[in-house]
Amino acid sequence: MNWLTLKRLSSKSVETRVRAVQRLGEAMDASWVEHLIVALEDEDAEVRKAVCLALGNIRDALAVDPLLNLLHDPHAKVRYAAIRALGRIGSRRAMDALVWRLNDPDKSVRKALLATLCELGWEPAGPYERALRAVADGKLREAARQGEVAIDLLVAELQDDLAFQRQAAAEALGHIRNVHVIRPLIAALRDPDPNVRVTAAHALANVGDEQVLDPLVKATLDRDHRVRLAAAESLGKLGHAGFLEQFVCLLGDRSWQVRSAAAEALGRIEDGRVIAPLVSALNDEDGDVRRTAALALGRLRDLRAIGPLVPLLADADMAVRLTVASALEQIDSDWPSSETAQTAIPCLEALVENEDYWIRHTAAETLNRIRPFSDAPPESEEPSANWG
Repeated sequence: MNWLTLKRLSSKSVETRVRAVQRLGEAMDASWVEHLIVALEDEDAEVRKAVCLALGNIRDALAVDPLLNLLHDPHAKVRYAAIRALGRIGSRRAMDALVWRLNDPDKSVRKALLATLCELGWEPAGPYERALRAVADGKLREAARQGEVAIDLLVAELQDDLAFQRQAAAEALGHIRNVHVIRPLIAALRDPDPNVRVTAAHALANVGDEQVLDPLVKATLDRDHRVRLAAAESLGKLGHAGFLEQFVCLLGDRSWQVRSAAAEALGRIEDGRVIAPLVSALNDEDGDVRRTAALALGRLRDLRAIGPLVPLLADADMAVRLTVASALEQIDSDWPSSETAQTAIPCLEALVENEDYWIRHTAAETLNRIRPFSDAPPESEEPSANWG
């Protein structure tokens, strides 16, 4: 029977050869190991995989070196089977070779390698091996903690078929403040998945090198508003005055989130040229953008902003009103007596006629603060209310 089984190892039929290998593996007879080792060179991947499994069943140390050779097999399923077979044989002699294959391009193979190494009692020696283990285990941020030794491993993950894995790789690279992560992250700004592009933009801001500025500016033109937002936030975080005009352009973006991020970024640039565009943003249709523009003007403490800010004390949005009040105090605690505050009187007088009670009320209240003798119409007999 075994003679016939051995003969079938040379059959032209792949299915027949696979069945023959399986029969030999089930027999668990070490005398067939040499025949099975020869079959490891079979031209068909399914046969090679079956041979690995059979050798794993027999558990003869003679198969260790031939199985290690299959760690370079072009087929992931064969590499996987070879690794599991080595684990069943339990040879610690294979440990070093297995460690250096932890960067295998296939995730299932890396998982098998890690499981086998753990079974053999392996413990990482140094940062690189710790990074290898972390990547194999899908813990990319942990790999990044090992520093620059993890860069190449994480860059390889940027080529993964799964977008969430590429995103995780980009996020992890952003925690390594090294110029060698910049080029791969810039390339990730062109990833087909917008979530990866968003993460790459934030990661580049973390790196904080001058090389990241131009690519981030280009990303503000991305077709996806989330990417434009991430690019604007990242540029704002870097606070580079050289891109003031780009932020001004973003104040006209169709996404309110992007406009708000642009206003916030302008507020970080100590340049008198930012006041006019921020004042224009006070008229934005979105309350969050108006509020952010007011915050930015308060941070800059430019007296020219008082006049445009004062009418917003009667804004329809309570959050805007509160933010404007705080911004005015930041700019000048005595703002009601300033000349620039007086320029807002005509606007406030018009708002006193507004049909909205809260706007009428706050407009009249503000007028009473900025001119010594208010001739504003008496307040409505509606119940008194505070800004809240």
